[in-house]
Amino acid sequence: AIPHEKRLEQAQKSDIVTASQRRLVDEYEKMIKEFRVSLFAQEIKTAFPVSVKRLDKKWDEVRGNIEIIRDSSCK
Repeated sequence: AIPHEKRLEQAQKSDIVTASQRRLVDEYEKMIKEFRVSLFAQEIKTAFPVSVKRLDKKWDEVRGNIEIIRDSSCK
């Protein structure tokens, strides 16, 4: 599977034309940042619940709303 950071990079390079598409990508980015907090700074706590499953679900939502430009290094 492609790491979420790489997926975010792909989404950010894609053709985002609407405010709702931008919001989805921004939400995904924030979730990734919060997930890092949950892994590496647990004493800080996250602003909202986040997990790999939730990240995967958000990625599916992003991918369903934006034509993702795939990097040739990603399969």
